[in-house]
Amino acid sequence: MISSLKNINDELTRRRVMQGIAAMTLGLNASWPNIQAGYSSSSRKKKVVRVFLPGGISHMDSFDPKPQTPELMGNTKVIKTNTGEEISSYFPNMAKNMDKIALIRSMVSPDADHYLARYLMETSYRALGTIKHPSFGAWMQKLNGVQNNTLPPIVNIRSQFGAGYLGTSYDPFIVNNPKDALKGLIMEHPESKDNQRFLQLMADVRKDFHNEYRFKGVEDYRQYYNDSIKLMFSKDLEAFDLSKEDKTSAKKFDIPHGDNFLLARRLLQADVQYISMEIGGWDDHYDLWDEENYPKKANDLDRALATFFEDLALHGLLDSTVVTVNSEFGRTPKISARKGRDHYHKAFFGIMAGAGVKAGTIYGKTDDQASSVESPVSPSDFNATLATLVGIDVNKEIYSPDNRPFTIARGGTPIKALMA
Repeated sequence: MISSLKNINDELTRRRVMQGIAAMTLGLNASWPNIQAGYSSSSRKKKVVRVFLPGGISHMDSFDPKPQTPELMGNTKVIKTNTGEEISSYFPNMAKNMDKIALIRSMVSPDADHYLARYLMETSYRALGTIKHPSFGAWMQKLNGVQNNTLPPIVNIRSQFGAGYLGTSYDPFIVNNPKDALKGLIMEHPESKDNQRFLQLMADVRKDFHNEYRFKGVEDYRQYYNDSIKLMFSKDLEAFDLSKEDKTSAKKFDIPHGDNFLLARRLLQADVQYISMEIGGWDDHYDLWDEENYPKKANDLDRALATFFEDLALHGLLDSTVVTVNSEFGRTPKISARKGRDHYHKAFFGIMAGAGVKAGTIYGKTDDQASSVESPVSPSDFNATLATLVGIDVNKEIYSPDNRPFTIARGGTPIKALMA
């Protein structure tokens, strides 16, 4: 095995081998990255929570209704918000919190395919078969460093986009079940006598191994192993444990999707700097207004988002966190014969809130048909705005393994009107 490892020339392959060894010996989740990668004492301390709504939520039935064109509205009604704007009546709690957000009503995308449009929103680049582009979180770790050198800087909650060509050191830790986020994360009871003896044995074996074999893969493993040991005994791990939350707060989040948002808030408090989550089910081609379809999903999302914004404000976290809400595209203004709406990439909405965002703002608009936009905002523009808010130079280039230059927002323009 050692001789075969020596012949492995690809650094990412070596790192994956070593992480696999660590996973087998320590009981660690094999997707765990090198948490020291990119460590910095940077003064840029802003954090990001990205809420993604895969499937393409209808803009007309959420944050861009058109009551002046009733034939397009179906059963959707409108209500006034606390800023005087009108949004869908399916979002009464968000209507009370519109003064905390900036709403973009003029998002556009070149793609109406779910995967291609999502990829573009996550990376600012079109999907190509020859390269995997990094998600925003990987860029953020690369350029801003990390804020807590024990916990992973990037956590994806039911979300899969990773570091692409930046490599596994910038991959996220993936949580599939927020209620049991620690499952598979570390060995159970590392402080027990049996596990202490095991760890000591592993330390003795590693010492001999590292003394005899000194090549890059071994050094990757040494760093990975040391980080993992430090993590296992870190009190910061409690951030992942929702059972540690006080009863009053836990009750507040005892709602659909509440576990996602409670975990996100706890991770922010522990200085995890980038958290991405998915809340899916918005591909409403059929029977959109059936009570168990869109109305229920929208009300659940409304409660969860409003609770999260109010909770962040209560804990003083909106001053240091940028929250975004996106879908990959919108839905057709015209109602289909199937009583639903189809894919529509020429108009949809985006939300920003928190640190540096001009709250209470409406940017861009659609026409009375909700079909064309003024002041279009592309995925690259959106990501350029987010990058600027967290202190990243949108013109900063990094190079892929084949020596091609890339930037975080692929030439996107930051929207100054969204910034306080």
